[in-house]
Amino acid sequence: MAVVETSRLEMGQWVVLLTGKTAPVLDVLHNGKILATPKADPAGENRWRMALVIPSEVLSDGVQTLILRDCARGDTLARLAIRAGEPLEQDVLADLDLLRAELEMLKAAFRRHLRED
Repeated sequence: MAVVETSRLEMGQWVVLLTGKTAPVLDVLHNGKILATPKADPAGENRWRMALVIPSEVLSDGVQTLILRDCARGDTLARLAIRAGEPLEQDVLADLDLLRAELEMLKAAFRRHLRED
């Protein structure tokens, strides 16, 4: 089983360092579809390096998320969120409003629970 040591964006590449006894078989997903099947290269004893050039078709307004998946187990190993463009501010404000509303619902439910005891 592979475990992520570090994950970073470096000069247009998503670079992930993994540890594990064998080279992991990886997929990168975007919007639920396989974007790429990158190879994990040796990076030392029980260490592997995956580097994926971010394709231009992924870059667009809003938030785009790439998911690194271990094919053998189906586990999500890492995520990379890329935020860009004008609509981002609107997306963030909408998400913040939604979070506030959910927090208010949780507070109300928690208060009801305390009153019932």
